[in-house]
Amino acid sequence: MQCEVFALLAIHCEARKQANVDLSEMSNSDFTPNEDEGKEAWESLKSQLFELKGFFVAMTKSVLVFLMKNILLLIALPIIFGGATCFWYSSVTESYQASMTVSYVHLEKKIYADMIIKVNQSIESGMVDKMPGFGDLQEEALASVRSIKAFNLKGEDLTMDLSVERVPFDLIVEVNDLTFLADLEGALVDYLDSPKFVQDRLTFNRASASRQVDFYKKQVETFQKLIDANAGEEETEDLKSVVEQWNQANLKLSDAQGQLAFNSNIEVLHGLLAGSAQQSKLGTKRAKMALAFGLVLAIIISLFRTYSIKD
Repeated sequence: MQCEVFALLAIHCEARKQANVDLSEMSNSDFTPNEDEGKEAWESLKSQLFELKGFFVAMTKSVLVFLMKNILLLIALPIIFGGATCFWYSSVTESYQASMTVSYVHLEKKIYADMIIKVNQSIESGMVDKMPGFGDLQEEALASVRSIKAFNLKGEDLTMDLSVERVPFDLIVEVNDLTFLADLEGALVDYLDSPKFVQDRLTFNRASASRQVDFYKKQVETFQKLIDANAGEEETEDLKSVVEQWNQANLKLSDAQGQLAFNSNIEVLHGLLAGSAQQSKLGTKRAKMALAFGLVLAIIISLFRTYSIKD
């Protein structure tokens, strides 16, 4: 048994020696091409990484040199433009924004928005006193108005709202004096009611509502006489039908009377109140815009100086 074990070990050792000999006798050329390709790829990658690093280093240095050479200009111009704008708006009369919410019946929202754009343009041109509804305002009231804009209930410009829902919208007015808000509210309502086709439609609706009121009044009187004539008698199906028709006629009469009473184009849901007015932040917004403009201008001037010197 021991002899067989030693024989197996001897065979195993001999096989390992033979395998080592075969490996040692193999040429290194079998592995060299792969190793060379790996080395070349690695060297290429290192070269690209080195070039990329050099590019970023050079770019960073160039930017830093550019900023250092023009640091005064890049700081001074934004401060000058922004500071001058802020000083200008702080030196003029303070302005306030007040809002009024209105509901409407006859026209599409965009038509009202276009009307507000026109009146706002007349304010900018100093011709607002020529617009319908504004001619009766005092000169001080007209002078205090700086802008009028229209927005839907989401705060979006009304000219962009093409929806067909008849929902209220807001009118935002910017004024220098809160004393004339009530007069300005009346002028705005008159202006939105002023178009001839609006007045023609109001006249037609008023006449139609008047005819409906007269018609349903006669129906109510007729059914009331039938009910009175059968008073005290047993309620029949015919009498129940008459009572039902009398109720429907009363409801329609109420609707017609409501149309006649509220036959208007614009109804004010929330007027221009001084207590709800807020100080305008237009000066801050314009100062930020001026600061950004100054920074852009400083960058352009700096680039022009840099490349003109190189040329």
